[in-house]
Amino acid sequence: MKRLITLSHPMVDILVRCEHALLSKFNLSPGTYGMLDRAGQDTLIAACDLSMLTITSGGSAANSAACAGLLGVATTFMGLAGEDRYGQLFHAEFEKTSVTISNAPVAQGRTGTCVSLITPDSERTMRTHLGIGSQFSQQDLDNEAIAQSEWLLLEGYFLTGSEENRLALHRAIEIARTTSTKIALSASAEFVITAKKQELLEQILPKIDLLFANEREALLITDSSSSDSAFLKLSQLVSGLVMTVGQRGAVVKFQGERFHQPAFISEITAIDSTGAGDAFAGAFLAGLAQDLPAKAAARGAARLAAAVVSQLNSRVPLNAKELFIEAVKGT
Repeated sequence: MKRLITLSHPMVDILVRCEHALLSKFNLSPGTYGMLDRAGQDTLIAACDLSMLTITSGGSAANSAACAGLLGVATTFMGLAGEDRYGQLFHAEFEKTSVTISNAPVAQGRTGTCVSLITPDSERTMRTHLGIGSQFSQQDLDNEAIAQSEWLLLEGYFLTGSEENRLALHRAIEIARTTSTKIALSASAEFVITAKKQELLEQILPKIDLLFANEREALLITDSSSSDSAFLKLSQLVSGLVMTVGQRGAVVKFQGERFHQPAFISEITAIDSTGAGDAFAGAFLAGLAQDLPAKAAARGAARLAAAVVSQLNSRVPLNAKELFIEAVKGT
């Protein structure tokens, strides 16, 4: 059986609807992403209206793993969560997706959390505390599972989480290359690229088989002024590439074929785009693992990305397989 394995920070999203006054109180620029220590995040949460709060599991490659698991692909997740209530939620929600978690919950560990302040204009301002996830090291890797998997999916966030995280990501790449496991990387965020551009260009992209990046990330990686130029430059750096372009869908290069996959705009009412790229990555890899042609996998992936955009939750709905199959039949 073909398998997918992911490396990610376990994350619980704390979604809070609020007014801009709360952002002003904490001097937060609307629409930005940043890191907080535990005390800083607890202070922020305490200032929120708990009646406007929703808690759900997240994490970039974790979202992708959940998607692949729901699509019937044997999926393993590597990452450290705590035994706290957030960790219990994270593990319980993964059980619904049939994903195997390599690492046991860490006693007394604080699970990573991301507070998303959602203002009336639907803009998200996010502040994250990685918790015990920042302590994931090379010793926590499931070497055997990596070797037995067809694909290893990494997230760029691991490059900026901690030095232990960064070294673990590089070691995972070494193991995968030694065992002929194909490697995919989600660029994750613009701040990751800004902080680690040279490392990405020189040490990581030459070693991977497939890159997932959105349009802004692609422009930043390549110092390009147009999407076409960014796609061309990245195509020369990696053999496989998926560049998502928002409501225009995605541009894909895989096994020498380049094509455009339109978004399923007419199928949904857009609410929040957070997690859409994660869903696309998980579904696309799941499709490949099930021996679907790249175009069919991309169509199914686009449908599940649309499903995520239509909800206030970064994970695909539990009927993901039904939506995926329906979309693939239309290829």
